Amino acid sequence: MLTESAATYIAIAYCLLLPALYRKPLWIAATYIIFRAAFQIFASKGYMFLGLVPWFTPIALTTIAVIAFNLYLNPVRTKLPVPFVLYGIFSMFVIAVELIKFESWDDLLELVISLSVPAALYLCVFGGIKRVSDVDKALKLFLLAMIVPAAAGLYQFFIAGGGYSIAIDDFIPDFRITGSIIDPNLYGIFLCMMLFAVIALLMRGERSAPYLMAFAAVAGLIVLAQNRGSWIAVAAALAIAVAVFHRHLNIARWIAGALALAVVATPIVIARFENLNEVDQYGQSQDTLSSRLDMQTMLLEESASQPFFGLGYGQSVNLIHQSTGISMPPHNDFIRVISEAGYFNFLLYLCFILSIAISPRSVRRGDSWKMRFALVGFGSYVVIISTAQNLLYDLLIYPAMMYLIAVAHKSFSPRQARGKVWMRQGAIPNGPVSVRSPAMPTGGGGDSAFGGTPREALQDTQ
Repeated sequence: MLTESAATYIAIAYCLLLPALYRKPLWIAATYIIFRAAFQIFASKGYMFLGLVPWFTPIALTTIAVIAFNLYLNPVRTKLPVPFVLYGIFSMFVIAVELIKFESWDDLLELVISLSVPAALYLCVFGGIKRVSDVDKALKLFLLAMIVPAAAGLYQFFIAGGGYSIAIDDFIPDFRITGSIIDPNLYGIFLCMMLFAVIALLMRGERSAPYLMAFAAVAGLIVLAQNRGSWIAVAAALAIAVAVFHRHLNIARWIAGALALAVVATPIVIARFENLNEVDQYGQSQDTLSSRLDMQTMLLEESASQPFFGLGYGQSVNLIHQSTGISMPPHNDFIRVISEAGYFNFLLYLCFILSIAISPRSVRRGDSWKMRFALVGFGSYVVIISTAQNLLYDLLIYPAMMYLIAVAHKSFSPRQARGKVWMRQGAIPNGPVSVRSPAMPTGGGGDSAFGGTPREALQDTQ
């Protein structure tokens, strides 16, 4: 296990090397995800940087600074999509509530970083995608972040026979695998994000062996990770996406694929759900649903006295610790926002989350449905998993989520669904100029994932 001093040297190396990528926005964003996924354990163990601040603080601030400089050199001139605007408004109001309830500079800095890094990565990716080919490039770079967590997970399952538990800072035989993400629940969520990235590439025509293998590996790891919440959420999300875009799909193949995976995964799935009747190494029941509902009810009752501003950032964890002796979030992002930031911020957050999954009718036309299929599935997954886990404020999961949302948003605009396309050598615009394709009627139906664009207009960038 690497020591705190070694972690410090690694952080210094990141802070020195990242600025060299200041002209490569997609690499900046992907490097952050790759780094955090590989070295999550240092943050989970509570390491400090030079004994002054949490280990990840200089890494996050360096990332924000490099992205800010990149955006200064290449400002985003395209109108930002509604979901990001909602996220920005939500973030400002949550920070305002924390200022009103100010308790410590440490809490305020942690909150600002937790909300700013995802926003910075979104803008970095959104502004970094200039051409059609950049969409695939962004997705492929994102998949690089899977290498270390996947390798660690496979090692834990097939060789070590267990997983690392940060709760006791040790390896536990027969424990759920955690990869390099350390937390088994976050590991399952991260793998599901990778799954939707692979699906997006496959839908866009990347059918080569590496991506088919990546799909199989990620799907297999999701099963091996034994995260019940993610199993249910990803199955429901894909069902929703298939239902929305069923006219474009071979339903028989999807059903056959689902049944094949179910047959292979059945032994692990059955064993995982049978564990609900057992207790863990701490003597606690594996059936955590009832205890989580009790905690969430307690939080709603405690926050009822402050419906407008909530109890303040981090107070849900403190209340749960006082009640149970365990420091943990409430396993429901919506209730966490209600209890910590009030009902108004909850409504803003709910609108933001729902806006990710909602697909207007116009974006389902023509070939543009391919990218939206992945976005609707991913957005539905985020909505569902947010009712059972905590994504908000996590400095790996939330930035990764915003990265994927930015790719989807920049790869498509409603204007393209109506037949207006960007024709200048396959470029995606930063300005207001557009031209109607003479080869396509209004409404799409083209050969690319961008809606009404003829294939020959894009073949030099594919």
